[in-house]
Amino acid sequence: MALDINTGYNSVFKSFVQFAQQRMDANDDTAIADAKYMQPLGGRKTFAITQSLDDFVHKWTRGVEEWTVNDHTRKLFKKAVADMFGGEDKIPASVKKAMLLEDYDQGKPLTARRIMAVKAAIDADGTAKARAAKLQVETFQSRETTNAALAMGFKKQELPKLARAAHFYAQATGKSEMDAMKEVAKPGSDANRLMDYGGRFMESAGNFANGLRLIKDFAEWYKDCQAGYKARDKGDFAAANTLSKLNAASGAFVTDCTKGMEKFIFEAFACDPDVNLAETDKEKLFGFENNAACRFFGRNFGNSCTSTMANIPPEKRNVVYASFDLFCRLATNPEEAKNENSKNRQLNQGERPKFLARILKNFDKLEALQAKGQLTAKNLIKTCFPDMRDKTGYDLKALYRHFNAEDAKILEDGGEYEDISGPVQLMMENTGCTFEEAGKALRGTGPMPPPPKYMASGQLELGMFDGTTRGGRDAIEGDLYRPQNYSLVSDGVDLLKDGPDTGFGFKFPGEERFVANGKSAGRPNIKKVGDKVEEMCGKVHVKQANTVMCLLSQSGLGPINRGLKPHGVNSTEHSAVEYTLSKDDATGAVTIKYESPKALPFKFEWTATVDVDGSVSTTPLKFEKPADVTRDEAK
Repeated sequence: MALDINTGYNSVFKSFVQFAQQRMDANDDTAIADAKYMQPLGGRKTFAITQSLDDFVHKWTRGVEEWTVNDHTRKLFKKAVADMFGGEDKIPASVKKAMLLEDYDQGKPLTARRIMAVKAAIDADGTAKARAAKLQVETFQSRETTNAALAMGFKKQELPKLARAAHFYAQATGKSEMDAMKEVAKPGSDANRLMDYGGRFMESAGNFANGLRLIKDFAEWYKDCQAGYKARDKGDFAAANTLSKLNAASGAFVTDCTKGMEKFIFEAFACDPDVNLAETDKEKLFGFENNAACRFFGRNFGNSCTSTMANIPPEKRNVVYASFDLFCRLATNPEEAKNENSKNRQLNQGERPKFLARILKNFDKLEALQAKGQLTAKNLIKTCFPDMRDKTGYDLKALYRHFNAEDAKILEDGGEYEDISGPVQLMMENTGCTFEEAGKALRGTGPMPPPPKYMASGQLELGMFDGTTRGGRDAIEGDLYRPQNYSLVSDGVDLLKDGPDTGFGFKFPGEERFVANGKSAGRPNIKKVGDKVEEMCGKVHVKQANTVMCLLSQSGLGPINRGLKPHGVNSTEHSAVEYTLSKDDATGAVTIKYESPKALPFKFEWTATVDVDGSVSTTPLKFEKPADVTRDEAK
């Protein structure tokens, strides 16, 4: 049974369904109140669906009878269902039947299968979804407001979400409907970011108001942490008075990264009903000790992995965070931070992408292990690194020995794969494949490994979530001025002539083709590319525009880097390519078609589609090398 939770569900019910889905995926219909399964979601200490559940969990650990836990859990579940319909007396008969309400007060456990049966009944009835949809659309009460949103560039399917956020923002601030809508629609505003985080923040005006306050609290905490690590780096360890300041990586706590780190933390809050949104202790909320997302990005694991993490559904990211935590621990005191080599405590920057790719390649297996409480360092290594030959340990040192052995084979000064060292590394980082699999694929003796689940194209860095397209423009301005040639692997003969028309060719809808490169005529066109992308995406879709721009830079040219070598062609991350961009006017999605320059004696193509929310889907590289390849001159 697939998990498909619509807007009619509240966060408490969603958590029950997620638990049930995990249990059923693991072929285990365990009761929700079974003590050994009190930590299935995200490795938290308890399965505390709401703050009120903390009480009965603590009582359980002190020996309260099982029926008490069962009773409390079922009452909470019944309340979650009743809230969807506006009261217990309004629960449809079909849903009541699925809940077995006639047996509800007899101390029976709430099983995973019963939770999913209730969800199926609610889906079939449709009342909860209709009620939620009605609440969304009736907040846009005037044609003037609707037209203003459409004029800003929003699509019709985005209006319910915008309306709901504006409704809650107006309630929280006292602003008028129009003023609230304009503020929510403004890219980068607090209200706009909170709408994007969604989840619990979009369930009530109270949660939305708490979210606005927490955004300000986070900015203050971030600034304080930044000052603390700067003092620590100068030798003032007395200033490192929290685990966050003691372990913060300077590359993560810079001004440009504030909004990016906020994104991942608040998206975790949005899907985690265990977080108390009324909490005022900033370190308790945002600090490394309790916050897995902040711990990950605050130790500078984020920039090389940000675009991939952004493509993973927020409720799924805990698998990644928990996996890194198995091998990357925090320093607990100044002496440890000063004297212990960081390699003894965390993966270095060069190994993180390869480690993440292995996690994503085996994501479903790791998620199942986590659901069973069996996500350990030993089990992760056995699952993700079947090629690890040294099985004497299952710790961070064992991983380093494995990565060092791989690196030795691709060193440029005599390694086994020195001639393709860059593509080997890149393929391992992008697919999660083993060293042997990458080597065979690039030598043409094995298949090309597919990208793993959730792997995203386009290198979105933490600094690109600030509500502007500055980061995307930096990406194209840094890459489009230096197009490079293709050559034959066999004899190194160049396949393109250098000239004013050699470079990155662009074809936008309704426009003549133009070339961007570092030559006098082509350099001004680099800015033109950014302008055209912003025009296509619209001012309100900044994340989409940034992602498209990244895909037009070297970040989008992965198939060139690793895909042509097996066909006898050398290429680089800056190799010339033809881009054709199109837009779906109904959905706002932008598709980029990548093609080989006309002058080449072969043909390749692939596509990437970017939705209005910045999410990416791609097609694989297609390559043809017939002697009589002809190109459509009209392109």
